[in-house]
Amino acid sequence: DLGPKSGTNLTFNSSSGALTATSFVGALTGNATGLSGTPNISCGTGAFSGNVTLQANLDLQDDDKILLGTGDDIEIFHNGTSGRITNSDGSFFIGGSRVKLTNAAVTEVYVDCVENGRVDLMYDASVKLTTKSDGVDITGELQCDSLDVDGVADITGNVTLHANLDLQDSDKILLGAGDDLEIYHDGTDSHID
Repeated sequence: DLGPKSGTNLTFNSSSGALTATSFVGALTGNATGLSGTPNISCGTGAFSGNVTLQANLDLQDDDKILLGTGDDIEIFHNGTSGRITNSDGSFFIGGSRVKLTNAAVTEVYVDCVENGRVDLMYDASVKLTTKSDGVDITGELQCDSLDVDGVADITGNVTLHANLDLQDSDKILLGAGDDLEIYHDGTDSHID
């Protein structure tokens, strides 16, 4: 039984079995328990062949990255101004039966995606566009530079034009429940029937 021994960087207490190193170079083999101090373990690089379990936060500083993939294809980091998740190879998937994109406080939803269902786009927490099985539902005004509609347009409400209604030859303006009044030009003559 040896009494407590110490050196420049190493202290061993044989009665408690505690080995304390203020600095360490080389390989650490076995289990490290009872670590204390800040930081507990400090090293330039480390390799773990098993799972690493944290029972507190993983605290990285600005520009320190979490690197994922053999070629470090995914990076998660904060650069001091903004947070980043980047993927340099292939597609990037975010999965869930319901996925929401929110503000930092998670109090306002920007996008709400529901599995096998709708996707909502919000403005100031108010739904403005919802996808549905037969298209989209827009709440509010749709403002666009041009509009190309293929098929029938069913408009409920007034239509206000600030320019021409430009119809091609033989295109008709049909009025009345039974389309009783027709206004058109056939390429040669104009008709009101």
